[in-house]
Amino acid sequence: MGLTKEEIQSLFTEKFEIAHNSDSENGSDSYWKYEYFKVPGYDRPDDLPDHADHVIDYVALVNKQIGAYLYMEWKNNKLSLYSIAYVNPKDNEVHLYVMNHDGTVSDRPVSP
Repeated sequence: MGLTKEEIQSLFTEKFEIAHNSDSENGSDSYWKYEYFKVPGYDRPDDLPDHADHVIDYVALVNKQIGAYLYMEWKNNKLSLYSIAYVNPKDNEVHLYVMNHDGTVSDRPVSP
């Protein structure tokens, strides 16, 4: 937490995408997303609420259209929150790992 956009970019070989229609209640001013192990031709479906990038594409994770989904929120050019949606190999369920604005962490199964 607190890393700059430039510091985060230096950690990844993949190019981030600007996330749209994000729903932050903590004053974040920009949003990024990374979709890992994405099958060619995958696009987020139109039926996700207003194409909101903070909403997990549960079906794509279960069907292995994407391997993991990383979402980041920025405030004043500093990382303020991130989440990773993934299929946990231990229980084969979609999980959401979140590092919250206040530094607390959660990692729990989610439902569609």
